[in-house]
Amino acid sequence: MSIKGHSFIVLRIFAINKIDLKSYFKYILVFMPVALLFVGCNPTHKLPANQFLLTRMKVETDKKSDIRISDMEELVLQQSNKKFIGLFHTNLWVRNITMKWKPTKFRSWIQKVSGPQPSIFDINQAEGSVRSLKNYLNNNGYFNATVSYDVKYHTQKAHIHYSVVLGNPYTLRNFSIVSEDSFISDYARNIMKETQIMKDKVYKFTLLESERNRLTRELRNSGFFQFSNDFLTYEIDSALNSHQMDIELKLNRPVVTDSRGVNISQNHKRWFINQVYVLPQYLSMRLSNEGADTLHHEFCSKIDTNDCKNLNFVVYQTPRIKFRVLANSIHVRPDQAFNLTEAEQTTRSLSELPLYKYVNVDYVPRYDLKGDSVTAFADCVIKLGKADVQAFSVESEATNSGGDLGISGQLVWENKNLFRGAEVFRLKLRGAMEMQQSFGNNVSNKFLIFNTIETGVEASLTFPRFLGPIRPDRFPKYLRPKTTFTTGFNYQARPDYKRYLTNMSYGYQWSESAFSTHILNPIEINAVRIFPTESFLELLDQLNSERLKAQFTNHLITALKYSYIYSDQERGKVRNYRFMRFNAESAGNLLYLIDNVINVPKNEDGNFTFFNIRYAQYLKTSIDLRYFKMLTADNLLGFRLFAGAGKPYGNSQVLPFEKGFFAGGANGMRGWQLKSLGPGEFYDPLKTAYDRMGDIQLEFNTEYRFPIYNFVKGAFFADAGNIWLMDNNLLYPGGKFDFSKFYKEIALDAGFGIRFDFSFFAFRLDAAMPLYDPAKPLGSRFRFSKLQLADVVWNFGIGYPF
Repeated sequence: MSIKGHSFIVLRIFAINKIDLKSYFKYILVFMPVALLFVGCNPTHKLPANQFLLTRMKVETDKKSDIRISDMEELVLQQSNKKFIGLFHTNLWVRNITMKWKPTKFRSWIQKVSGPQPSIFDINQAEGSVRSLKNYLNNNGYFNATVSYDVKYHTQKAHIHYSVVLGNPYTLRNFSIVSEDSFISDYARNIMKETQIMKDKVYKFTLLESERNRLTRELRNSGFFQFSNDFLTYEIDSALNSHQMDIELKLNRPVVTDSRGVNISQNHKRWFINQVYVLPQYLSMRLSNEGADTLHHEFCSKIDTNDCKNLNFVVYQTPRIKFRVLANSIHVRPDQAFNLTEAEQTTRSLSELPLYKYVNVDYVPRYDLKGDSVTAFADCVIKLGKADVQAFSVESEATNSGGDLGISGQLVWENKNLFRGAEVFRLKLRGAMEMQQSFGNNVSNKFLIFNTIETGVEASLTFPRFLGPIRPDRFPKYLRPKTTFTTGFNYQARPDYKRYLTNMSYGYQWSESAFSTHILNPIEINAVRIFPTESFLELLDQLNSERLKAQFTNHLITALKYSYIYSDQERGKVRNYRFMRFNAESAGNLLYLIDNVINVPKNEDGNFTFFNIRYAQYLKTSIDLRYFKMLTADNLLGFRLFAGAGKPYGNSQVLPFEKGFFAGGANGMRGWQLKSLGPGEFYDPLKTAYDRMGDIQLEFNTEYRFPIYNFVKGAFFADAGNIWLMDNNLLYPGGKFDFSKFYKEIALDAGFGIRFDFSFFAFRLDAAMPLYDPAKPLGSRFRFSKLQLADVVWNFGIGYPF
């Protein structure tokens, strides 16, 4: 392969020793624009004389309205050509060059990664866009709107401007429901009492469709199994000469063909469940149920013995799962009216049993069972296809623990039906290596670029139901609960100490809806044994801080934890979404109460112990709020607010190290290195403070995320926040939280980031500058006029910061 008439700049960087990952990306950011400038100016950008590159597209309206310009711009069939980092038409250049190459897979790959096809202006696409915009405006009540476009040409570039004159929108005057089927119309009118189709509202096609879908769903929840949207039609009268319209919603009757071949209309029927059949050993290739046994079982609530469900299990061999486990996930019952929500919940609950990879809930009409003119019957048939009971996997990932980069891998073995109740037993063997900051002189544990090694084992057992003192029957049936027991052992070798962690936990998880999840761990025990190096002990002695010494001594945590998670993000939909996580945790209270009641003696340090290990006692809570505003499918504004506080008391003077709050790093205040900000206005010019930890944290982050080119994304961001102590500490003067002045101690940074988003994996490089530094004296905390290039803080991260 040869390319004539083109020059290339080859940049060779050599004799660079010990270059780290951040430095590598700095070189990319410096040299990439130089190379692309050469590419962007290459004369091969030129198009044939009769073609024009569409470089600008704009949509404008004649007045403000509820119509979003961004929505209309997405409807334009031909978008303007995208530039790499907003400067270069690299995709056009690459295609012009590679078109001279032989057709190969390599050429196709080069053209694909260079970006989308160049946008060459097409008059037919512009005409189609006018029709698309006009249709969109009609669907939003602007029936008299006009759309036109104007194209300007300049040096083989085209700029197109769409002009929209809206006019006055049509509003609703009257709304009514019409049907010859009096049986179903009574149900429909009752449902539509809560309709959003109201007088004086602007006509919206999407509103009519959503109400049509809602009515259909509610009618199916009321037993009308065969009802669909096709039976609902709108008749609209807009010939009122007043920009108003009357809307009739017609419920049409189904049409059937009788024995004479004549089409006749009949009323909608309300369907009831006759029998429920469960096939827990279903195979799609099995043509009949020959050789199968049908086992009838009745399952009654232990609270209300009259609350029973009768199920029929069709089996070909001895079942390997307890029928009650399946019954707990089946919400469809014989002799009850069909309910779409119960059918969906049944499918969802059964799908969450890892023992099954295939779940199908079907309804077979029973025409041999005659009801009255408005009643019919059907059998519910549930087909379950089994997954492999045992599985083994090897997993690896890049890690970013609070800004400390590393790699990890684990071997996982699991059994998905340990006690024939769909219990999942999982065994993990894990190993990891990280790059962490060292404050001692010990480097003996260093391996390649990593100075922290971690290995461990974890075993967990998950039951698909509530286990414990409260009977499962007392909970709503749609919660999809899980009970998990976990235990593990972990060994960590850090530059400054070795640490052994043993943990045990017992907890519950349930979901009250598709958007919310509750996690409750009544028992969570963590035992930490630390063996510091001599140099690290000397450092702790020099610092003379009881707070730090307490953080790096053996301790035991017996905690009760609760978390609530809410997220209304729906994959595949471009819409604003929210996220919230609330955590509450307490530790040591029960042990402290018992020790005081029975007068257990304290150790020489004045603390109670459990198995000769001092146990921690504290309260801690935090909340994480996020809001994402979708400007377009690729552009969004993200906001995050985090607030947390922890209070040690009783048997503890400080929070355990792993329970404290830290500021700085790739996922927080990016204008500061990890654990280098705070607490409060504490100033450390000699940088002798070790792992600055706070009892209180406030932080606000915002990002504007946008596409640059293909999988390369960009973001402008700003962070504000800090950590504080609950009490005065001689080691951290100015670190105590003071309500009267804490707002003066909120740090501020801003910056720009590059993100390489491959959908399944993303990494980023963020460059930030501190704009307001609370560690500086009052009057000189704003750093705008004093910033230098050396003040840029580079953070490499895995995934998005929030």
